Amino acid sequence: MVTKVLPAFVLAAGIASVASGAVSLTGSSYTQNFDGIGPATTAAFSSTAGTQALIPGNSNWDGVKFAGASTSGMNFVVDTGAGNSGALYSYGAASATDRALGSLASASNIPAFGVAITNNTGAFISNPTLSFSREVWRSSTTAVNTLAFAYGLSGSTATASNYLTDASLTAASAFDLVGEAVVTTNGAEDGNADAVTVSGVLNATIPAGSTLFLRWTDTNNAGSDAGIAIDNFSLSTTAVPEPTTVGLLSLAGLAALRRRRA
Repeated sequence: MVTKVLPAFVLAAGIASVASGAVSLTGSSYTQNFDGIGPATTAAFSSTAGTQALIPGNSNWDGVKFAGASTSGMNFVVDTGAGNSGALYSYGAASATDRALGSLASASNIPAFGVAITNNTGAFISNPTLSFSREVWRSSTTAVNTLAFAYGLSGSTATASNYLTDASLTAASAFDLVGEAVVTTNGAEDGNADAVTVSGVLNATIPAGSTLFLRWTDTNNAGSDAGIAIDNFSLSTTAVPEPTTVGLLSLAGLAALRRRRA
């Protein structure tokens, strides 16, 4: 297994989930293994392009039909990598509870997925560490496929209901989900067998009460597209007091020092 690593830190867990696909971060980390998104039946996902919706299951991640020629809704499909239609996928071995959240693009359906994480720690978060597995469940024939990563914060034009399509998010290619080398005849693969770990520090500061948006967007490439998935996601943080609190603590320290000198 190849590992792509940047400076990182990992702390103890503390997480609470809330409705509408958002995640409430109340401690130092959040993890998601996506096992709650299958195995299940194929489900209608989105009636129109650009309509963001909660992915079926209990992951609290969101998906959207980012673009595509078809006017019909994009599906959410439970699959082993055999499927070749543009959709969001719950990838895994047949009937297996070990799942990964994936995407395959076509001219009709180009997906994007992601998660909104609200800082409810009561403290200021600086430069969280992201870590996840990249899995490939279906190979491609013409180009190495990539799901492009971008991030943003609430307070811009991005919101919990539109961040998967909002143009204000910032690209960070270190966290892209990059596929494998092309093959002559594509087909299903065992995504667990060739998983690649991606880990690094995200250059973002998240005030208490703000929401961090994370997004991966597919592209319809020439030829047969790859089925690429994310698994074993984690976000780890070091929370520090808000600036006003730091100032008060500093003043209290100075006062104590003066008392000792008196």
